[in-house]
Amino acid sequence: MDRILVVEDDDCMNASLVAALANEYEVRAVTDGDAAVDFLDHNAVDLVLLDMVIPERDGLSVLSHIAGMAPKPQVV
Repeated sequence: MDRILVVEDDDCMNASLVAALANEYEVRAVTDGDAAVDFLDHNAVDLVLLDMVIPERDGLSVLSHIAGMAPKPQVV
């Protein structure tokens, strides 16, 4: 897995995850569900670290969107 999308609305947690992963992976981060869906529609990723309670679209809505993607990234 080379490309990771972090979807987390807590700025401190978001920054911590990016900092922990950035040396080994290509990491992008967004803070709400709409931004996550927009990013995923235009970029391929291998893994999505998905918070379930986020603004705009909740995590389940983002997960439903991911289920319709091909290829599907792994989601945690």
